[in-house]
Amino acid sequence: MLKPEDIFRLQIFNEATLTLHIWLSNTPELANTTINNEEKSFAKQQLGTPKEDASILRLGWSKDKDEIKVIVPKCEGTTTKCGIRSKLAQIFDPLRRLSPRTLQGKLIYRELCQKQLPWGTPLSNEQNNQWLT
Repeated sequence: MLKPEDIFRLQIFNEATLTLHIWLSNTPELANTTINNEEKSFAKQQLGTPKEDASILRLGWSKDKDEIKVIVPKCEGTTTKCGIRSKLAQIFDPLRRLSPRTLQGKLIYRELCQKQLPWGTPLSNEQNNQWLT
């Protein structure tokens, strides 16, 4: 059942001739609601409705737990200065939730730059362990 304030918001949008479409919600009442007697919105027709996790602004979102997750790429293969820079660049964290961890990676990268190592040189065991930690 929609709350009175939600109905009021819908009325405001209808008066402004703005059509609302509910694509995905963690509220069960809204997830099964159709607005303006539409069977499926354009977004649902084109994208479908995710069953579990979704993505919002390239961040993972668990609708059941209502949690936003930052996606961190896995480190595979031999670690190099170029590989570290690549992995750091792949992390999209607009909320800066991972800043303490990414800062450690950036400090390792800075140390490698100060040593003027070539891009493709594999890291020493100590540096590799630091990076993997």
